[in-house]
Amino acid sequence: MSESFNPPAQPLEDLAKQTHGLLPLAGRANAALARYDGRLQALINPNVMLSSLIVREAVLSSKIEGTVTNAADVYEHDAGQEALDIYVYGDVREVINYRRALIMATEIVAEDGMSLHLVRSLHGVLMDNVRGSDQNPGAFRTTQNWVGRKGCKIEDALYVPPNPMKMLDHLENFEQLLQIEDVELDPIIQAAITHAHFELIHPFDDGNGRVGRLLIPLQLCRRGTLVSPSFYISEYFEKNEGQYKDRLAALSINGEWAEWINFFLEAVIEQANNNRAQIDQLTELHDSLKEWVASATKSTKAYTIVDVLFKRPIFNSRQFAEDAGMGMPAVHKAIAALKEAGIISVRRPSSGRRPAVLEVGSIMDLIA
Repeated sequence: MSESFNPPAQPLEDLAKQTHGLLPLAGRANAALARYDGRLQALINPNVMLSSLIVREAVLSSKIEGTVTNAADVYEHDAGQEALDIYVYGDVREVINYRRALIMATEIVAEDGMSLHLVRSLHGVLMDNVRGSDQNPGAFRTTQNWVGRKGCKIEDALYVPPNPMKMLDHLENFEQLLQIEDVELDPIIQAAITHAHFELIHPFDDGNGRVGRLLIPLQLCRRGTLVSPSFYISEYFEKNEGQYKDRLAALSINGEWAEWINFFLEAVIEQANNNRAQIDQLTELHDSLKEWVASATKSTKAYTIVDVLFKRPIFNSRQFAEDAGMGMPAVHKAIAALKEAGIISVRRPSSGRRPAVLEVGSIMDLIA
């Protein structure tokens, strides 16, 4: 495929009519998302409970693009333990950037809404000091790109996005679609169309998939379907990566919008249920750890310690002291008690001036 594809101004000429047959499935997706959103609103400390899921989402979305890192690598990096393999370190940086972008985007959407400015800002953060950082972070492409096997020529490409001269017009249409707040258009179906439209335009030299997946929870939150953009769908896309890419490719070949939207709705249903189950498991563990930590440490800061462990399940003693607001003597005493109780273990022993890296295995087991 060597000719560029030009997405129609409206991916579906009559959105309500074209998607009518999918409304029962959309109803199930909305119900699943509503149950998950209700669980989010019931959380007393969402920043603590969701911090590990944000890392998991960042890892899985980046994995679709070929990274080989995992949550433990990210937390070890946070704990000051640089990966020995330079390629793994580069992958960790990509995941950290994704986490930064997701947190930053929440603030931008609250202030400025959904816009091309948001899209460029997300890309600028994602591509900061990682592979592809030499390809204009935060700027739309000015050359022709294509999708295919690594190193393939344009004539052998699986897909060729719009050429740069036409791309800005497509981006204007995309922004209008991004900002639709028509109550007659189901918000999840809108998110499905918007995500596919963005990927068809492929407006950046690199990082298009990650930006497109970041926009999904942001748009759902903007439409009021979620109280916060804390919906993590990359797990489903990564697990069904072949079908995910095939369904997107079929849009440019056969215009199979109904099939794509059906796939997206199924993804939302399964992932909303999975996200809710993950939060339930984390909440149950959090409640248990409060009792275990209080019993082991006899500390008045036992509950604070639990929150610290959840936000940073791989850590060193200096970070523990700073996060918990405790002096080093109290920290050493608490760590010794937690190790004796089997709540934490040594992941990497101390070396020279570098403190030991410690781990809460029960938390890491849930987010690995």
